[in-house]
Amino acid sequence: MARRVFISHAASDKPLAGLVERLLIMSGVPRDRVFYSSDRATGVPAGRGSREVLKAMLRDDPFVIEVISTTFMTRPMCLMELGAAWVMEVPTFPIVVPPLSRAEVIAQIGDVHLPRLGSEDELDELFDELHGRLLQHLEVTAQASVWNPAVRDFRRDLPQALAALDSATSQTAQPDTIGDAPSSSVPAQDDQQRLSPDLVAHKITKQAGAYSTDVLGELTNESGRDFQIVLLSATLYNATGGIVGTANGSINGLPGGQTKTFRLSSAGRVDGIATMRLQTDGQM
Repeated sequence: MARRVFISHAASDKPLAGLVERLLIMSGVPRDRVFYSSDRATGVPAGRGSREVLKAMLRDDPFVIEVISTTFMTRPMCLMELGAAWVMEVPTFPIVVPPLSRAEVIAQIGDVHLPRLGSEDELDELFDELHGRLLQHLEVTAQASVWNPAVRDFRRDLPQALAALDSATSQTAQPDTIGDAPSSSVPAQDDQQRLSPDLVAHKITKQAGAYSTDVLGELTNESGRDFQIVLLSATLYNATGGIVGTANGSINGLPGGQTKTFRLSSAGRVDGIATMRLQTDGQM
């Protein structure tokens, strides 16, 4: 069975991820070997859930291209895809999207090789490596007669795609702190919450956006073990103790004795939150 390529991206980064899809197809990758969820023709089939499709895709040992933008780093599903790909040791090709720097991404996900859509030299390096990886992992030989026009079109449309991402990012709301609950039936909101004997969450806040409500904070691993991925969730309560929503996310790479920031996101915007309770859904 021919290996497929999976384009992992945040939904709001569709303009840029679409350029990646077009580059692959113009370079000779068959459309039916590309999984790109923002394109109905190459994404999640009708009647199937995205998590179900993701699990099946990773079991098939795909070549994963991650479009790592500022938004990608805040989306739990994207981070879960990234962490799952590393845990399952499938080949990956992470692409850093400005204004993110390599150093910023390394601080969050670890010290790995990170091509970047930055200067002309960085773009040359990225395209050269991707050309070789298509041959290595997909056995697709992109001749210069098709590769060069595909790259030229990508470079031409890149500024417009990056501008679209900047516009979407600027609309994100600023974080605000979670208030105390007036009812004793609502879980207390302390400065920190212990999620397990090993894990403690600190500095917990919420951030309301147009399409989701995010829970932000820091997580400390008090054990002597290194975790490749930590799955987190938060239950959101109103002032009378009723559950008004949940948020989910993950942290990739949390060594023993260290602290990392996290962001959990709800499926849609959740209003009327008085307090919340965090929990861990597992770690490895």
